[in-house]
Amino acid sequence: MKNSFSKMFWMVAASFFLVNPAFSESVVTGNVMGAPYMHGLYMALADDFSSIEKPLSLKYSDRKTDEFAKSVSSGAADFSVSDVALTGKELEERKLIQFPSMVTAIVPVVNLPGVESNKLILNGVVLAKIMTGEIVVWNDESIRAKEQKAMSSEGTVPLG
Repeated sequence: MKNSFSKMFWMVAASFFLVNPAFSESVVTGNVMGAPYMHGLYMALADDFSSIEKPLSLKYSDRKTDEFAKSVSSGAADFSVSDVALTGKELEERKLIQFPSMVTAIVPVVNLPGVESNKLILNGVVLAKIMTGEIVVWNDESIRAKEQKAMSSEGTVPLG
């Protein structure tokens, strides 16, 4: 294995294949539906698995987030890769389990009038409020309080 993440991931993910009758075949196949930006990573991980265990052929289909759980529940996919966690109720209703397999970075990129490049610094609390919809404008008091010199208090600049 190239790194410990790859090894740990495949120890968990391979457990799916080990209980699958298809694992006794000479080539293990799996249908995966997931976010397009994760496609390359999962194909590379499949190559890693194939190099130490047995050939693994993944068919990865890029899909929208709202299709992931449906694809597994309906049998159209063996597992899915999502950037949005299901609620406990959704997991119970669909009889699914979920576990984190990777962490991705979210980098906000803005071009705001009156804000110089590299002058707007958002802390974790403010970013969380933006991501959950609690902050909906760039000149929200939470941002202005932290970035008094960077942000103008005039006008309402919507997020997105």
